[in-house]
Amino acid sequence: MPEELSDYHKPASPIAEGNYSIHEIRQITGKTVKKVEYGNRKSISGVHESELILLHFTDGTSLSLMTGSNAKNILDKPESLHVDFMLQWVKPKE
Repeated sequence: MPEELSDYHKPASPIAEGNYSIHEIRQITGKTVKKVEYGNRKSISGVHESELILLHFTDGTSLSLMTGSNAKNILDKPESLHVDFMLQWVKPKE
């Protein structure tokens, strides 16, 4: 565990463009979390297992956070492994 969280706080990679889902995290600023769910993502054929976090906010929106990677690439070029977050917003039901 880091002594201070700021030891690990860095902005997204300069390579990460504005359309990358990691930038979606800024939208939780000021929101209040009502409920947190977590577990494993449903299995997808041909894709590695992944954990999932689902944040429900008091305004009715929800945000899922999953991990993604190019794990298959490590067989040919281990240094090319990349792991990222995949964020997806769910709008409140009308």
